[in-house]
Amino acid sequence: MDEVPEATTSKPQTKPTDGKRSKRDLCCDTRLINILRNSVRDNADEDGWANMGACGALIKRQYPDFDARTYGYPTFTKLYEATELFDIDKRKSGSARLLDVYVRDKRN
Repeated sequence: MDEVPEATTSKPQTKPTDGKRSKRDLCCDTRLINILRNSVRDNADEDGWANMGACGALIKRQYPDFDARTYGYPTFTKLYEATELFDIDKRKSGSARLLDVYVRDKRN
């Protein structure tokens, strides 16, 4: 008897092919979003802006095994940007070649 190939149906991908989690996947991860928002809240100035380096350091102190690469992003900045829940501001520092990155929760 001839084998009939199974019909294949293409399902929409829920994750990008490069290993990065989609915005939807990231935003559905309440633990992740709480970690990111709490780090901003705990480091924010009176205008709600927090230095990205300070946020990353706080997260690493509180969750030593946390790694943005687990979510498919090489840096905290890229991870924050991917959620689209935060404003990102790259400011010139003392050196013209370096930028200081600040983050703010869009809810505020």
